[in-house]
Amino acid sequence: MVDDSQVTALLSTTAAIVVHYRSYETVGNTVANLIQQGIAPTDIVLIDNSEQPERRTALQGSIPDGVEISFTPNGGYAAAVNAGMDFISHHRSDLPDFLIVATHETAMHPHAVDRLVGALTQDPEAAVAGPTLISGALDQEFVWSMGGYLTKITHTPSHFGHRDAYSPEHLAARAPEARAWLDGAFLAYRWTSIATERLSEDFFLYMEETDLHLRLGRKGHRVVWVPASVVWQSSDGIPPYYLARNLRLLARRNEPSWRRALVPATVAKRIAADVIKRGDLSSIRPSARGLFSRIKAEAPRTERPFVSIVNPLGGALAHYQRELADNLTAANIDFEVQMTLEPSMGDKSRTRWLLDYWLALRRAARFARLRPGGQILVVWPVLGYLDFVLLRLLGIRSSIIMHDPRPLVKAIGYDRASRAFARLFANQIEVIVHSEKAAEVIQLEAPAFKLTTLAHPMLEPSSRAKAAHTLPKVQVFGQYKPDRDLHALAVISTQLQGRALFAIDGRGWPDIPGWVVSNRFVPEEEVDALISDSAVVVIPYRHFFQSGVAIRSIESAVPFVGPQESSLVDLVGKDSTWLAGNGDPETWSLAVKSALLSSEIESRRVGISWRVGSIRSWKLWAAT
Repeated sequence: MVDDSQVTALLSTTAAIVVHYRSYETVGNTVANLIQQGIAPTDIVLIDNSEQPERRTALQGSIPDGVEISFTPNGGYAAAVNAGMDFISHHRSDLPDFLIVATHETAMHPHAVDRLVGALTQDPEAAVAGPTLISGALDQEFVWSMGGYLTKITHTPSHFGHRDAYSPEHLAARAPEARAWLDGAFLAYRWTSIATERLSEDFFLYMEETDLHLRLGRKGHRVVWVPASVVWQSSDGIPPYYLARNLRLLARRNEPSWRRALVPATVAKRIAADVIKRGDLSSIRPSARGLFSRIKAEAPRTERPFVSIVNPLGGALAHYQRELADNLTAANIDFEVQMTLEPSMGDKSRTRWLLDYWLALRRAARFARLRPGGQILVVWPVLGYLDFVLLRLLGIRSSIIMHDPRPLVKAIGYDRASRAFARLFANQIEVIVHSEKAAEVIQLEAPAFKLTTLAHPMLEPSSRAKAAHTLPKVQVFGQYKPDRDLHALAVISTQLQGRALFAIDGRGWPDIPGWVVSNRFVPEEEVDALISDSAVVVIPYRHFFQSGVAIRSIESAVPFVGPQESSLVDLVGKDSTWLAGNGDPETWSLAVKSALLSSEIESRRVGISWRVGSIRSWKLWAAT
């Protein structure tokens, strides 16, 4: 949870847009409610698309001082939100970190806003957070939405918990949960996420937020429902015309052709429910208009490179996916992500995982074909070189990132026979590596393949965390493997005894003199905290092709120490005093001493330089 002392700081970087259309009796209360939640009046903009000039003076009189009002033509919900963002961008010298979007009749329960913003703060992958929406008369409230999902076969948008009994005690105890989409009545966005994607104005009303959230999800962002944040709204549901029309539009933008063909059946089912349950025939005509009305063609997108990313290790490579997405965005490359979790992240069988991987590849190919020059990028080959066969079956330009061309543990698809079979497709599939060491192995073992070396992506380096220990901590983490240099670790703790704390977190490690070993699995969400709590991170491998650990250390402005004869030379240069000579354990303690004395400025300089080079290399790659 976000501490109470942080709430004011969070809300000081939060702006709000209130969308108003002819609800003069409620909109003033909604704006006042936002101010009560802690948002400054000057950070709120009211977008009025009522198109009633004669009532503007009265509207201005009902809105608290300091709140900006912008009068716009009625282009629908998305147009109003986009106009509000444009207003904020043009009238503020500094852009907000978070954006609240509220419709004119919403009423917030205490702490609704700061709980949403707090959820975004705690989850860097989350792009949008939504509350528990309730409706109904006082003392007769019921749940309107606990976030949305897509039905199994037709992918029709539906609400979790719709019309369930409202139980505030039960909701208060629940942690935020991932959702496919959230209702647009009241939402908190990360500004950079919605500014990059924007809402589509083609829907006019209803489902534009669903479309946006599905797009954000395909870019690897999370959409989260925050149970303890509660907002009341008034809604009569979606009118038949917009249901039929916008289901077609949503399917056209997000679904394969066979699902688009199911939309008329879905609409017919809704009509039948109206007729049979309520004897209501009034939905037939507007539904028919929605089904057969002409839908404006989607505006042509800017001619930017497009990459359809497939991540079959959604757990292990979550941070790498975030780094890659960040660098592609900075390089002005458009992308979407198809992700599936590996078996170790749940009760999924390996067979199910392989099937999910194949389905993710097919989805990626479908989206890539929709964009001129679109291509697939697989961030980890599930079957090694045999993945080339799967990609060739898709018949579209594809690349595979080979992190470990000679895996440290036994893996399928890296033997001579697999390489020979994959060579049949060597001209069609590109191999990407992140180090010269990896490139040398590919050139030696699979010289026929198209090979590209690109910099490992990196996030913008942050400020180094304040030390929490009386002595600086030297940290090692990750699973033990035979290639770890135990002798080097023993030399470090012996020669620097009393000058630092020495900690190892990871499974399978033996006892090492001078080191405190925590024999445990380190979950992904703890890695950054471990790094930030350290003065130096040691990477005690004898041989490796790249180091995500080194990249993450620099992202936190924490120096690392590792072997000189490795890909770390690419990152800091062969003359860096952070590197230890291979086969000479004494140099490890010297490297740790040097890293302990290095400044935050030095670490950030390394990170900024690398990130600039990474963005440039990915931009050049996408343009070829």
